[in-house]
This record gives sequence, structure tokens and C-alpha cells, in this order.
Amino acid sequence: MEETLHEAWESNALEWTRAVRENVIPSRNRVTNAAILEAIKRCRGECVLDLGCGEGWLCRELLRLGWKTWGVDSSPTLIKLAEENGPGRYHCGSYLELDTLFQANSFDLVVANFSLLGEQSAETALTKARALLKPEGVFLIQTLNPKTLNHTGWQTETWESLGTLRCSPSPWYSRTLQGWTELFDSCQWKMEEALWPRHPADPEPSSVIFRLSVS
Repeated sequence: MEETLHEAWESNALEWTRAVRENVIPSRNRVTNAAILEAIKRCRGECVLDLGCGEGWLCRELLRLGWKTWGVDSSPTLIKLAEENGPGRYHCGSYLELDTLFQANSFDLVVANFSLLGEQSAETALTKARALLKPEGVFLIQTLNPKTLNHTGWQTETWESLGTLRCSPSPWYSRTLQGWTELFDSCQWKMEEALWPRHPADPEPSSVIFRLSVS
């Protein structure tokens, strides 16, 4: 299923890029884009790694905030689009390759913004990221609100609720709140806090942002 996930994102790369750059995804515009940026502004340091950087939106925002920014994604098309759209250092590679792409103790901050979508690949990212962070570094993860999910396991994203996005269906691995906390424990991360971004007109938070430190 991990390979199918990778193939789906490569197939959807152009449409996803159009949607991000034309601001057609309501939840990003209303809540989650601002939420991850606010969480980043609370972090200290100068060097940041964007895991699953896609077409480079967050890297570009991080550069505007003054961070020295690196992005990594397994989709060659998304990396090419990111490189074509502005400054930033981008690498094409899987989470399994993180320790060969980057030196240990390189980053003050690692961010995964809706990019831990697999089962084994998420565990790999959490494991590999530990060595990349400096001793006082922070790992921020934004993901779908797990309180709206009733089980951990593979699901299919149809994209029907995301505005005019016309991506092909893609698998993703959903986790409950307990599923996330168990994963953090098994990968030896300490959850410092969980933020729950919510638009005032919405009954439920749109997402959760976990702030982690090395335990």
C-alpha cells in the first residue's frame, strides 16, 4: 500500500500543485495554513526541514519568516515544481533516505504538514528525524483531527470534500489519537503539547498539531 500511496501522489502532482497555488482547498485557506505558521513562529532556531514538502508552499513561507530551509519529497514531479517556483533547497527522496540526504544534528526544527500519510513510512520518518534534530530541536506534525476517526488503518481519500480539487483517489493510513501517541512512544518522542486549530464557525477542530521533542 505504501507504493500505491507514492504512485498516487506522483500521479496527482500537477493537480495538487494547481489546487495549492490557486487556493482552492477551503480547510487550508480557513484554518490549517495559518495554524502551522503560527506554531512555527513559536519555535526557535534557524535551520528547518520540511518533510513531504510537496510543491514547496511551506518552504516558501518559511523562507519569508527568515528560516534556512530544506525540503524533501519522494515525488520527482513535486520537487521539480518546487524548484521552479522560487528559492529553497530541495531533495527528492523517501523518508528511508533521510539519514543519507542530511547530516545528523542539522536542524532546529522538522515539520511534517499533512505529510505522514503512510503506515511504515510515518514510523520511518519519526525514527530517522530523531538523529537530524539538534539536542533542543522540535518536531511539528500537523494532521487530520484524529478525534473524528474511529479506527487506525488504511483508508481511501476521494478528495470530494476539498473544493474543486480533481485528484485521483489515494490511500492513506488513518490514526486515532491513541494510535498517534502510541507511535510517538514507540519512536521515543515526547509530546510537549497538542494544538487543535478550529475555525470559529466549525463545530470541530480541522486538525491537530503535535509538538514533539526527543525523549
